[in-house]
Amino acid sequence: MKLNGKNWLLFYDDTTPLTTALTAVTTANAKLIGCLNTNGFNMTNETIDVSSKCSGRYGEFLPGTSTTSMSGDGLFEYGADIVGEVGAKELFQITKNGDIGWWFLLQVDDNMDIVEDGLVIYSKGLINSFDLTGDNNAGVGFSISVQGIGEPGDDTTLAPTP
Repeated sequence: MKLNGKNWLLFYDDTTPLTTALTAVTTANAKLIGCLNTNGFNMTNETIDVSSKCSGRYGEFLPGTSTTSMSGDGLFEYGADIVGEVGAKELFQITKNGDIGWWFLLQVDDNMDIVEDGLVIYSKGLINSFDLTGDNNAGVGFSISVQGIGEPGDDTTLAPTP
């Protein structure tokens, strides 16, 4: 199954306790990050080089730390955010306060409803970068990068939404 990028969106939940087990997290309190143009996910597995002169021609490595991040770019709409969405003004406050919450990349249908068995990636996270840009004769844009905290989950670990 192919997925249109417009149907894979970034969500934020600051209501579910951070102590909630990964397998008990639901999307019930997830709010859409509004006015996005693009979003993405990155997972990196670092390695530890344990090569020595005894390794021969090829290096030897052990698994190291794994890190995750999510990102989004969109247009800044100042003022009252759309009900149920997190806008750039609220993202600024989340960044300024150093708030940690649950972040989701979720598949939605054309009515913007979450597809329960769709593509899902989620994690606790913290906005580690928030940028605003204003080009001449263009809308003011924003960009965020969210550093994942702990193990990420997917559709196999997400609890059903009540």
